[in-house]
Amino acid sequence: MALLGVINGKGMPTIGPSLGPDQKSLWTTKRSAENLALRWGYGHQEFYTIWSLCGRPDLWAKFVDVDKNPQTESRFQEKAIYENIRKTDPAAKGADVLLYDVENYRKALEPAIRALAPYTDFYYFKCEQTGPSGQGFDRDGERWASFGLHANDWAANFYEACKVARDLVIKYNPDNGRVQEMNHWRPSIRHILFDTARGRQQPMGDMIDILMTHFTSLYPYDRDENGNMVPGNTFPKQYPGGQFDASAAWHANKDRRYPEIAIDFNRYRLGRSEKDMTLGDPEIHRWGNGEAFDYRAGFRGDEMMYNSENGIWQGYSAPSPYQFLQGWFAYGLLPTGGGEPRDLKITTRQSLTQTTDIHVNVYGHWIEAAGHTKRLRTVDPLYGDFFGWTGNEHCNSGDYINMVGIKDHHHRRPPFDAYGLVRRMCYAFITTGPVVPAYLNEEHDDGLFVKAMVQVFDGSRYIGLYAANFDEKPHKLDVTLAVPLPEESRAMVFDDRAWDWKSSQSLKIGPGSRLRYRQSIPALGAWLVLIPMPQGGLAQTLDLPAPPEPTSPVPDAVVAEGAPSFQWRAGDTVEASYVVEVAREALFRPRDRVELSEVLDTHHYTMKHSLPPRARYFWRVRAVDAHGGGGQWSTPQAFTYQWPEYAEAYPPQVAAPIAVPESGKPPWQRLADEHRLETTENLAWKGEIFGSGNRMQSPTRAVDGQAFSSWNNDTKYGKFVFPAQWCVVWPQPVKVSSVKILWDQGTIPNKFAIQVSDDAREWIDLLKSDQPPEPFTKLELAQPVTAKYFRLYITAATNDRESVGMRELVIE
Repeated sequence: MALLGVINGKGMPTIGPSLGPDQKSLWTTKRSAENLALRWGYGHQEFYTIWSLCGRPDLWAKFVDVDKNPQTESRFQEKAIYENIRKTDPAAKGADVLLYDVENYRKALEPAIRALAPYTDFYYFKCEQTGPSGQGFDRDGERWASFGLHANDWAANFYEACKVARDLVIKYNPDNGRVQEMNHWRPSIRHILFDTARGRQQPMGDMIDILMTHFTSLYPYDRDENGNMVPGNTFPKQYPGGQFDASAAWHANKDRRYPEIAIDFNRYRLGRSEKDMTLGDPEIHRWGNGEAFDYRAGFRGDEMMYNSENGIWQGYSAPSPYQFLQGWFAYGLLPTGGGEPRDLKITTRQSLTQTTDIHVNVYGHWIEAAGHTKRLRTVDPLYGDFFGWTGNEHCNSGDYINMVGIKDHHHRRPPFDAYGLVRRMCYAFITTGPVVPAYLNEEHDDGLFVKAMVQVFDGSRYIGLYAANFDEKPHKLDVTLAVPLPEESRAMVFDDRAWDWKSSQSLKIGPGSRLRYRQSIPALGAWLVLIPMPQGGLAQTLDLPAPPEPTSPVPDAVVAEGAPSFQWRAGDTVEASYVVEVAREALFRPRDRVELSEVLDTHHYTMKHSLPPRARYFWRVRAVDAHGGGGQWSTPQAFTYQWPEYAEAYPPQVAAPIAVPESGKPPWQRLADEHRLETTENLAWKGEIFGSGNRMQSPTRAVDGQAFSSWNNDTKYGKFVFPAQWCVVWPQPVKVSSVKILWDQGTIPNKFAIQVSDDAREWIDLLKSDQPPEPFTKLELAQPVTAKYFRLYITAATNDRESVGMRELVIE
């Protein structure tokens, strides 16, 4: 997660390409990836095909009727193959196990990997999180042992499928490609897949680059003479404080949910033997049956670890900001042993008036209640008590980084501001870009991290002036940028409370030969000023020629025959030479270069080398001064070469894209804009949000200042809590004057009440309705009321699923 500034809206989406013969859909996906890279600077996108492959078993699946009985068949995990598709697939009739047809799997993935390699660094192909059991082999892989099919057969086939996919990534993206493990770092899978890797001569380092941790129930692996699970001899030593139940599942303090211990993964990753292991006692860290881990499973030693759902799925939970910081600090210290999970304190809220404090032991396990309640609060020995009530928000949902939770206003009530820390860390240590010279003036305090860089946001170039204050007192920022501003313009200021791209304040700047910016940066504050980059401004600052302006061919122009020719206008530099570069991709990686011209004295150039047809290419030009100094490249422009099908789908762009008119916005967005629901100061931000439903549409989505998101009362597997409530708990009584609600058209209630209370027991109706509301409800009180609790109480729905919800609620 590289915060170039303040995350825009939903954040960075995954790239989900189509697979198989549908190339036109793949064209659209690639254009989207190009747009995100060029307009927002997203250089590390995620290739994500889980659901595509679940719905297309014809591209990869090999069904096996092990017992040769078409009347018996296994039920496979939904994330391996959709149940409804399996039932209609004749090839699945009587199937007992589901294997990979490795060659077909490779053929299905290769076009998309080849097309998207320049823009995607992280690859998550498929989810087999239950390992052999999800493919019909049972938990230990030995369900079909009497038919000669064993756990090793599953492991070998799974390895081969993973390896061919990773080989494609290495082929097309050798510098940056990283493949995520398709299952999870679970005990049963580790035992069958990882511990047997050396014996199969299939090292794990050839199939994955990133291991995914995932919470799970822990089971021992011993079985008695009848094949029944029995407790392992040393299991209580590894996971203390619990007991076995009748099914031989281990419960630690009456809980079955654990995060996998990061320290175990690190032993694997570093390939440590028991002899040279220093991170733990090998007499304790063993499997449930006492068998030692095989720490030499064939890893390279540079693998990464990824918590697949950031600890916020149903049944287990940890705040998303905490997950980020835990990964930043603790996991970074793992090689020294300094990052072992520490004792934590978690507070869960079961109702408006009931909370429970829970101690989390040294192994870092969470508790079942955490995921099933609506809010969490953590106190960490290292980070302290600054997260606030930040749990059970979805920092991602299936690896789509929504950033819901970590950004939200109500999570950032002093002294809790985990998002502020994330911004400070990114501004100081992560954010990168071309450096702009900046001068610190005499009044500047040295206690700030400061840098100035060229950035691209929403298709425009800016000079980003970043400041991070890690001190507990304010420091003065006093910087001069020697960039000429020929005319007056407006900079965007993201102060220490900024939370989203649209939350900036406007600052009038220029004209002038330079810009001096002075500001007191609050204690523990992050600050960003985005200054519109004047045409040729950086070139003047660095005494380099200004970028030329491409004129022909226009974007997506068609070159039907002959060698492509390019033309451009000179920048502000009167006398300059030029260099033209042509590449297969918009990012102009060295490996994608097709042609680099010699230094030219003209404003046009015709390619010297022939181009392969049926392809899309990009070109750019830059000026070179008399001393050989190269200026800034022009914005990349695309053209299509001898590819009529693509040209028909995407004709030349003869003008800049037209902004979406107001009438083109969805009705809910027009209402949100009209009533300023996304920008109005909201009293709900000063309280703790609590409500029915907490899975994919958590209650805080109704006050996140983003009308595209919504809350509903969904819990899990399509079940809905009813009657439903959405509440705010304020630490001190507040005065309420008005309430605005933007309903979600698909989940509008039939009966509802807007209520306040001083004790959450007796409620006063501010508004009560026995009929469906209009899309927007506005309640203006004749006299303000004072309350400590607010509740939207819904007793009837307009749909038969009893699903209700809303997009935004603003209390003033």
